[in-house]
Amino acid sequence: MLKCEKAIMDRLMLDAMKFKIVRYCDSNLDCSNRCFIRDLCEEYHAPNMHYLDDWNEKDIKEAYEILKVAEREEW
Repeated sequence: MLKCEKAIMDRLMLDAMKFKIVRYCDSNLDCSNRCFIRDLCEEYHAPNMHYLDDWNEKDIKEAYEILKVAEREEW
């Protein structure tokens, strides 16, 4: 795989992660008492305000993994 193709795939995966996080936040409007990613969100003003474009890549991946586990375990 070429470097350019890998960069595009990485960007697409990151966009898919952002979509899942934003969708979770939209469906869980009362996030004050059962949000799994609240600690990460508190570093930023609002997770949906810029569709996570203001989040760094590490935090997006961490939030995605937390939500993936929460969904699997049905927290």
